[in-house]
Amino acid sequence: MVDVAGDDKVPDRCDVVVIGGGIVGVSAAFFLARQGASVVLCEKGAIGAEQSGRNQGWVRISARPVPELPLALHSLSIWEQLQDLTSADVGYRRSGLVALGRSPKDLDDNAKWISAASSFKLDGRMIGQAELDRLLPARAPDLKYGFHSSLDGHAEPQLVAPAIAKAARRAGAVLNIGCAVESIRLNGGRIEAVGTEQGEIACKHVVIAAGAWSTLLCRKLGISLPQLKVRSSAMKIEPVADFPDINIGTPDYIIRSRIDGGFTASNRINHVVDILPDSFRFLTRFGELIRRRFSKLPMRINGRFFHEFRAGANGVSPYVAERILSPVPVPALSIAAKRDLDRDFPQFGAAKIASNWAGYVDVTPDELPVISGVDGYDGLVLATGFSGHGFAVGPAAGALVSDMVLGKEPTVDPTPFRLSRFR
Repeated sequence: MVDVAGDDKVPDRCDVVVIGGGIVGVSAAFFLARQGASVVLCEKGAIGAEQSGRNQGWVRISARPVPELPLALHSLSIWEQLQDLTSADVGYRRSGLVALGRSPKDLDDNAKWISAASSFKLDGRMIGQAELDRLLPARAPDLKYGFHSSLDGHAEPQLVAPAIAKAARRAGAVLNIGCAVESIRLNGGRIEAVGTEQGEIACKHVVIAAGAWSTLLCRKLGISLPQLKVRSSAMKIEPVADFPDINIGTPDYIIRSRIDGGFTASNRINHVVDILPDSFRFLTRFGELIRRRFSKLPMRINGRFFHEFRAGANGVSPYVAERILSPVPVPALSIAAKRDLDRDFPQFGAAKIASNWAGYVDVTPDELPVISGVDGYDGLVLATGFSGHGFAVGPAAGALVSDMVLGKEPTVDPTPFRLSRFR
């Protein structure tokens, strides 16, 4: 994680307070500041320290939900400019992606997506052995079926949010780091101020881009935001010489190269559904997702349930008591993925797992984000629930939030992301 120093003083007032220093929050602060708004970003822990810095780093267009594709495509255009916008190399490379299968059935979802996304005229297509031999000549011979997209790429999660945050500061935003927001005050249904542990900030607009924390912030305002935390594990693998720089997905694992020479990889089933108090609060909302997706994932109840159940009971703010969400990874998932990787690409056999980590993904019932105003809360915009897609679409989500706050024609139609769809 790249450390970003906070500014010394909390301003008394501003136009917009952005809550959350992940990729969506810092992108919103950046685009707002570029358009002349006075912006204060409040982050209780550190910039990019939670899921924005803990994901696999894929910048993916392929297999995105169709309603999300306009956002993903706009984000891709920002990723292409990000080095110039931030004056930093964040490791972004348009490397392409190959999905591999041992049978056509392994790539059914890719084939369906090609058909569903045909109106966008993307370049994702099924490929045969000759092209697979060109792209990945050293793979296991039974990986005979493939899908390829040249639009996909990757970047380094630990570098991105800090680089955008620093660019936001250069554009005029104030970064209050280690500064938890404790309350949001309204007057007559309109945002009036934000109370932080370092003092109150009068403002006209608030953006909640707090990832896994957004539901708790919304609940304190009387807003029901159906969102669950899903624990995602990943690993770093030591360098392997002369391996192609391309994102790879198989039925068993995903892997991409890193700018430090190693690889970031994870088990294809890299999520664990921790049973938490919100699991019961939102049980009926998530029924279809549980049936379709979560039923295939490990479900566990552990000490996290009781931690969240008791949060705030001792009089200490939960945002202060836990500055950074840092869940425990599941090494068994990484070990299984590494075993399958060694089988398919024997050159990885001598490379060791260098480290493991985990983060909490903020998931909504339909796995689409919430980028939305809220009826009865004038001046409030939510940007959360990215369901594991936030790293790739985060820059465009921040730009869309900026348009919404400033009342400009949105760069992307926000209708699919409205909160009211859950009613």
